[in-house]
Amino acid sequence: MSLKTDILTQLKRRGTLSGQALAEMFGVTRAAVWKAVSALRKEGYRIEGAPKAGYRLLLSDVADGDELSRLLSEAGFPGVKIYVVSALPSTNAYAERLLAEGETAPSLVLAERQTAGRARRGKAFPSETGGVYMSLLLFPRAPAREADALSEKIYGAVRSVLGGTLRDNEIFSDGTKLCGMLVEYLSDPDGIRSCIAGVGVYPQYLPPAARERFPTRVSLCAALSAAILSALSAPL
Repeated sequence: MSLKTDILTQLKRRGTLSGQALAEMFGVTRAAVWKAVSALRKEGYRIEGAPKAGYRLLLSDVADGDELSRLLSEAGFPGVKIYVVSALPSTNAYAERLLAEGETAPSLVLAERQTAGRARRGKAFPSETGGVYMSLLLFPRAPAREADALSEKIYGAVRSVLGGTLRDNEIFSDGTKLCGMLVEYLSDPDGIRSCIAGVGVYPQYLPPAARERFPTRVSLCAALSAAILSALSAPL
């Protein structure tokens, strides 16, 4: 791991640490610690620092794969592969590529921005920076005829996290579109081989209760993923 990753890990675990303590911990100079902390700040991490008080990590809205993995493990879903990318054409397309390359484990793709987000019937899904754009690659065991029922379970799971009003594959809050979902399946005569559950959320339109519960995109992504995984593990 890099020095900045090591420092971030220790700040998460221990709270406040002085520059001197971090320098001694990793056998580097205090100047190297300052440089690593500065790099973390540029990535979006809010790190408070004051003479003699040390460095302290504040709540930060950063797409952090390690934090996402930790939250999913705490929710009872360890082992989900995590792919965090700053920008993608489409998270569903990325999940499709993973599948084509032979991926057989549940996988989560999270992007901070999509340049060619997909919606139903070939339409585009507007995906500006600051949203939550995610796709879960899953392998439910179900007959192909149950695809619609699986999709309904996914829609319901997402709504259970976000609140709002569900209209087909979209969720609205106070009349404003909060979320869109695109669920795609690969099936053969033996049943559903894979499911890609794509979810795009505009966090700025979250109801106040949901904003309070999920103050960062990672916390929201983890909650949505856990809800979908729980829903698909339950019998139809």
